[in-house]
Amino acid sequence: MALRLVQGLLIPAMLTSLMTYISQVTAKSDIARAMAWYIAATILGGFAGRAFSGLIASLLHWRFSFLFLGLPCLSPGSGWAELLMPVLCGLHARI
Repeated sequence: MALRLVQGLLIPAMLTSLMTYISQVTAKSDIARAMAWYIAATILGGFAGRAFSGLIASLLHWRFSFLFLGLPCLSPGSGWAELLMPVLCGLHARI
């Protein structure tokens, strides 16, 4: 239970830190677009996770939803967001 408390405290801090990071590495003229992509991705990810886990749980068993949704987190493809973000947004990091 204590780990859930720590998780509940750290996730909002991580999300806020990501917004700060985006604003630091993005050109000033592109910050609004980058933030829009970030917010859209978090909303879509939250919705899709709930929808797919409910579908999987109703078809199979609730434990399979953790398996199906957790496996992509272990794949090497989970680092694609870092590579695709500048391409999708047309962003160039400030140096």
